[in-house]
Amino acid sequence: MSRIAIPIVVLSFALPVGCTSHGDELVDYRVSGGLTGNGDGTSLQLNTAGVGTRTSRAGGTATVTLDATALADLNGKITAAQFATLQPSYGCGGCADQLVYEVAVQLDGRRYEVSADSGTAVPDGLQALLATLTQLAPP
Repeated sequence: MSRIAIPIVVLSFALPVGCTSHGDELVDYRVSGGLTGNGDGTSLQLNTAGVGTRTSRAGGTATVTLDATALADLNGKITAAQFATLQPSYGCGGCADQLVYEVAVQLDGRRYEVSADSGTAVPDGLQALLATLTQLAPP
């Protein structure tokens, strides 16, 4: 291995460690899968104050701030989804070129991550949360 490659390898292992802190993250939502595996370009990241960014293929990236009512509704749906009881994934992870809805939330100091293929049956609380996130995501 050359001397140049060693620092690059060390750096590539060090970067993910610095990105694991989710601090005041409330929700991280994105759509992946589909024909290209990149989903439809939709994502939404919000902190606990309801401030964050949303991205879509059509509208690019925009800053979003939820009002108190919308933030309370989102928090209620996150709680009602009962993440501690959910499976890590529903469906087959995008087989048959399906879109995959991925959501991660912070609850009681713990990060929960769940994915669900389009058209796959999921618990009612998760379905309601995904519907809300889908409505909030497009700019």
